[in-house]
Amino acid sequence: MISKKGFNLLIDCSPDFIEQAAREKIKKIDAVILTHAHADASGGLKKLNKWTKDPVAVYMEKANFEKFKHLENLELKVMRLGQVEPIGPFLVWAYRVKHGLTPGFPTVGYLIDKKLGYISDVGEISKKNIKYFKNLKLLFLDGALWFGRKMKGHLNVKQAMDIIDILKPKKAFLTQIGHGYPPHEQARQRIRTMNKRIEPAYDGMRLEI
Repeated sequence: MISKKGFNLLIDCSPDFIEQAAREKIKKIDAVILTHAHADASGGLKKLNKWTKDPVAVYMEKANFEKFKHLENLELKVMRLGQVEPIGPFLVWAYRVKHGLTPGFPTVGYLIDKKLGYISDVGEISKKNIKYFKNLKLLFLDGALWFGRKMKGHLNVKQAMDIIDILKPKKAFLTQIGHGYPPHEQARQRIRTMNKRIEPAYDGMRLEI
């Protein structure tokens, strides 16, 4: 979740949303931007629909509307690729990335206020779109797999590092951390010995941009 001027924008809504909101003492969500419709990214929308006191705008690609149109407290809005979308005080752009191995799950990475990049589920970024994520203050990037491991649709740490070397953010965090990682502090130390700008993310982490 990112906040600005009292406006809370949630990137994806996990199946653990209720527990996460309670842990972080979140009282309201003003809008959601959806990267894709796999359960890890959208499985909490049904819970959000029951939890929220006010209607919540949820931005996604039109192709996903059928999956969520029955949730009456969610206002489904079209996220158009490559076009700026004002959402509360934020300016948001969505760009296609390659992730899903099955049809019907198009995936995007987000650029927010031209400062923050969020690409949580990706195996490949096209040359056409990777340029939009260069030289950001903060980048979150898929780093689901530890060194030496491979899976279509996700990046291992080395692959993520290679992309980060191209994008050159001031700071980068790896997300989608899988169970193949060593304990967090061990992983953090090894990654930082290779690149001090990169760290693995963790639940409950708070940052200021």
